[in-house]
Amino acid sequence: MNVEEFREHGKNLVDFIANFCEGVENIDVLPNVEPGFLTPLIESECPEKPESFDVIFKDFEKNVLPGMAPDSHPNYLAYFSSGLSFPGILGEILSSGFSSRVFTRIN
Repeated sequence: MNVEEFREHGKNLVDFIANFCEGVENIDVLPNVEPGFLTPLIESECPEKPESFDVIFKDFEKNVLPGMAPDSHPNYLAYFSSGLSFPGILGEILSSGFSSRVFTRIN
């Protein structure tokens, strides 16, 4: 992936996440899947050639997303509170963009 493709896909992902968060209350709190549902949907061997990001993302939308329990849902009151916030997402994007290992120094 070159820098222009990164820009395009990054912008698309931000839009996807914003749309997901905007409509999260309209999806089921718990997915209607059985444990292990994903295993038969995944190829048993890695592809010989790289796949495009579009193909990978379509696989995510079709196979992975339906099995996720969105703990950012306003009715998800299970194990822990939601830590999802737009500033938090931007912070994660920023920190991952530098791939730095941040340590806290305690005196």
